[in-house]
Amino acid sequence: MFRYKSLLIVIILFSGLLIMPLHLVSVQESTARQDQPSDEVAWQRYMEWLRNAPQADSPSAFYLTYQSYLKSTGVSPDEIKRQAAVVGRIMNMDFHAERKPNAAWP
Repeated sequence: MFRYKSLLIVIILFSGLLIMPLHLVSVQESTARQDQPSDEVAWQRYMEWLRNAPQADSPSAFYLTYQSYLKSTGVSPDEIKRQAAVVGRIMNMDFHAERKPNAAWP
């Protein structure tokens, strides 16, 4: 009887070792998806930050300060680049929309 209990314990432990890496991969994937907000959310977060942002000499200074802020909050460098591109693209669209009175927001 003792031999079968030992075998059962070994099988359970071995099964856990096989399943654990699969669980870790799924946790990492879900964390990565949560860390990447949609473009709209990234823009809204930038606008919230901008309301309380420190004084700056130019729009590019705000932009760089925001990137530093993202870095200080633990956002990955790749995600900082992506969000900076989103903010830049939307700022550029807004700038061009102001120049064309009849232009619709894309």
